[in-house]
Amino acid sequence: MATPRLRRSSDEVRELMLDAARTLFRNQGYDATSTRQISEHAGVAESALFRHFGSKKAVFDEAILRPVVQFVQAFIDDWVARPAADVVPEQLSYRFVAGLSQLCNDNPDLIEILGKKDVDGQGRPLAGQATALMQEFVDTLTMQVETYHTDVGLDFGMAPRLSVQLAIALIVGAAHLGEDFLGEMDDRLIAEMAAFVVRGAGYPGDGRVRKANSPSRARLARAPAASRRRRRR
Repeated sequence: MATPRLRRSSDEVRELMLDAARTLFRNQGYDATSTRQISEHAGVAESALFRHFGSKKAVFDEAILRPVVQFVQAFIDDWVARPAADVVPEQLSYRFVAGLSQLCNDNPDLIEILGKKDVDGQGRPLAGQATALMQEFVDTLTMQVETYHTDVGLDFGMAPRLSVQLAIALIVGAAHLGEDFLGEMDDRLIAEMAAFVVRGAGYPGDGRVRKANSPSRARLARAPAASRRRRRR
């Protein structure tokens, strides 16, 4: 007597298709991957894929890009909910490093795709979508960083956009290189990376953050020596 097949839930079927899509998009690119291949790899009917997602592009968005959108939105929402005076840069940086590191760890396919200039290797229209999303990620974070600096009256030691880009590059690069290069991504390493982001960006601790109305280094360097001595007093 044949064993009756267990009926899978809608959520289980959806996750099977997303897992299959991530694997195929990473290994053979967007254009070379068909909805039929995704459904076969997942062990489900192709009609189920269209019922859940509607199109291959929607599968790509959900499988590869949505985790980034969710992380950025959650991080920004948490930041905005806090009064500017209550924001501690070190704690904020720690949450960012820990969250993005976890995102990279949970979605290794995302790292592979972001590392390629073209998803399909041929410059097709969708190929730059992951990169475009990362630029939107940078834009959103940069805007929030600039707002924070205005609110607390800080003159940044580094261009805000560049500081955001370097922070992302540091975290994604560490995730890509893996434990063989940096060791286990534990609390100690996350804290060290968070401190590196804060100090490198010019927050209090390295002497490069100034109140907005204080003289800049460039102006002090051009001032006569006697004037510089008076200002330093």
